[in-house]
Amino acid sequence: MTPAPDTRPLLRQLARGPAERRAALIHPGGLPATHYRPLAAALAAHGTPYLVDLDALPQFVFAARHGGDTDLSGLVDTVTEVLDAHHLLDQRTTLGGWSGGGTLACAIATGLPPPRRPGRLVLLDSLPPWSGTGADSIEDTAALLPEFGRYLAARAGVPAPDPGAIRPAPPPGQEQANSHDQWLWGFRQAALAVGALDEGVGLPGLRKVFQSYRWGLLRNRRLGSGAAPGTVTMPTTLIRARDSIIPDDDVPGWRAVPHLRTVVVPGNHYTMLTEPASVELISAELAEDTPAVRDPLRLGPR
Repeated sequence: MTPAPDTRPLLRQLARGPAERRAALIHPGGLPATHYRPLAAALAAHGTPYLVDLDALPQFVFAARHGGDTDLSGLVDTVTEVLDAHHLLDQRTTLGGWSGGGTLACAIATGLPPPRRPGRLVLLDSLPPWSGTGADSIEDTAALLPEFGRYLAARAGVPAPDPGAIRPAPPPGQEQANSHDQWLWGFRQAALAVGALDEGVGLPGLRKVFQSYRWGLLRNRRLGSGAAPGTVTMPTTLIRARDSIIPDDDVPGWRAVPHLRTVVVPGNHYTMLTEPASVELISAELAEDTPAVRDPLRLGPR
């Protein structure tokens, strides 16, 4: 099956700001690009924010909806080309990305010759591009459902379901349903209670949405598997959500990067883009406005 073409632009300017400083963020999809509006508004006071929306690449979307891997080198070439076309590859640009977008941003920055490398690298809850993270945690339905609930809640703009309220329950008339379906049905009840899921979504629809979410995570975690660590020469900040999606075992992969600072912001992997306190800290990092006295959550340098 050939993915349908997408007409949206791969790169767009999010807001008007001083042209001498730029922040280019890579978005891997999952959440609507509108989630960047609070961050774009905060950044516009310091520079011009741009967004690279990978949802504009049919093959990247196809991998999440139907399973499969995404070629890292092909993505690096495509995104590098569009950044180059808009003259965004030099020291005046802070390059970053959320989730898999940060993984890609790091791979791009390490592959550029010094004159074209960004001045700074800012990674928002991202796995290192040489991460060896596998699929074990993603294949465990019960373990993944709380994160799935945070994802749906962020999309709906409501509080996430209480993980303690997510318990297996047999769907009506299916007392012998398999464990996967029982967990999904129990999750449905918890999600409906907070408005994270529409009443019209039944078990078949929920199976489909959950599988697509799982495939999207797997695509992002496999994005850079097997890639050799590049040389990161620019100052780099890893911003983790307090309830991060990054497994603790993968954090040392980032700490091996020279010039790394680690910052923790409020919220979870999905709400960190919109929570006011988180947006303030993230925009400060992207704008290089980071005096230590303003940042009680800073953990670095490492």
